[in-house]
Amino acid sequence: MDLLIEDGYYLSDGHKHIDWHAGLKFESTNYIAFWFKKNNVVNYAAKDGITVFDKNEFVSEGEYKLNDETTTIYIDRGGKFEVKRTFIVIQKGQIMDENDEIYIYKLWN
Repeated sequence: MDLLIEDGYYLSDGHKHIDWHAGLKFESTNYIAFWFKKNNVVNYAAKDGITVFDKNEFVSEGEYKLNDETTTIYIDRGGKFEVKRTFIVIQKGQIMDENDEIYIYKLWN
């Protein structure tokens, strides 16, 4: 499996979000990014309307496991709110999650 690590992050397509407060409609586009590091550490971050991330914005940490076909991410493994995400590498620089959402590799600026 050719998962790119360290020199950048994987960025999701934007997710449209609509929220209503006191009769006012708020719309935004949210982006999620995963930074795979050595020693099976993964960090993630999310932003509203912005697709450029800096290393210091990746504050949440989890772990990942690689096998021949998939990469599995665990956030808060064994904890009360454990999150598990599974990805496949489509091609170098592109991964896809279990919901068919594609993440594109971006180099650090």
